Amino acid sequence: MFVLFFSLLGCASQSNQQEVQVVSTEEAQLLLELENVQLIDVRTPGEYDSGHLEKAQNIDYNSSSFDDAISRFR
Repeated sequence: MFVLFFSLLGCASQSNQQEVQVVSTEEAQLLLELENVQLIDVRTPGEYDSGHLEKAQNIDYNSSSFDDAISRFR
């Protein structure tokens, strides 16, 4: 099973600090029904292509551009 990272956006009245949570596949499917949820799949493109959750955005953890790509979600 792969690890999924979710970055949940807080309300505007809260601080800009975002919380990252690791969730199961079942929990991920439920969370995708909510607004303001970003699903980031950090596996390699080959792993991602072999199967991923709908709406998942792939950012390869091993990529040299990972830090830049993931910073867009903070």
